[in-house]
Amino acid sequence: MKKTVSIIMALLLTVLTALPAAAAPGKKLLLAENGQTGYRIVISETATEAEKNAARVLSGYLERISSAKFETVTDSTAPTDKEIVVGVTNRDGEIGIDRSGYGDDGVRILTSGDKLFLTGGEKSGAIYAVYTFLEDYLGCRWFTTELTVIPETVRMELPPIDYSYVPPFRLRQTYWSFSAASAEKSRCSTSRFLLPRLTSPTFLRSAALSSSTS
Repeated sequence: MKKTVSIIMALLLTVLTALPAAAAPGKKLLLAENGQTGYRIVISETATEAEKNAARVLSGYLERISSAKFETVTDSTAPTDKEIVVGVTNRDGEIGIDRSGYGDDGVRILTSGDKLFLTGGEKSGAIYAVYTFLEDYLGCRWFTTELTVIPETVRMELPPIDYSYVPPFRLRQTYWSFSAASAEKSRCSTSRFLLPRLTSPTFLRSAALSSSTS
């Protein structure tokens, strides 16, 4: 009986993860068609290394999926209608994002007009938004470090998106994500951010308080 229940739960989980993310009211975005795109990726002129990495990851996967090359520019360039905005930029005013509720790792994915915003928390929000977008809206899957599924399409079209997520736990680890890249794909705490958090005064005070009240 337990074995049957486990099989049913596994099948249900497989079906649910295969379902497309819910769409918000608005217009569809045609990001690429027949190996061509009118979009470019925009990051801040003072982008962090994490944001630059998020833009590189996004550009690479978009090309693998659509065969189109997505140029990356900084926000010092004049705004255009068709942009994929990654991280914290001077385009933030267009969507009025308030980052105070996103912490370090929160994710905000939003289509506004013909633009797509992949942003969120200032430390890891950009890379987590990129991987969430690739997985939930474009169908990418990273089952293991060796088994990756990257779909290919001649027409990359998006539904309207209005998605926000803040992880309920600040520290997240599966103990099998041995590299920063694999941890980022599963939105786990990476080693590059984990140690500073564990040794920060805020975390140590919280840990001490928890110990004293337990």
